[in-house]
Amino acid sequence: MDKFEQYKLDLSEKDKKIVQDYLDKLNNLTKKYNIDKELYNDIEEMLFEKLQAEENLDQLKIIKIIKEV
Repeated sequence: MDKFEQYKLDLSEKDKKIVQDYLDKLNNLTKKYNIDKELYNDIEEMLFEKLQAEENLDQLKIIKIIKEV
């Protein structure tokens, strides 16, 4: 089950791509700099929890949440 389904996020494909691109870049950085995978997992969980808590998500809100995380 992917995280979008797990957190019951009904996002458009374009919105999902914004989130997934961010997570991919973050994952690549953690690998490149040998950062503990646990940090990536914590950030990913925090991101999805914040997205789930927000109502009426749009691209602007998603980007704002990404910046907060």
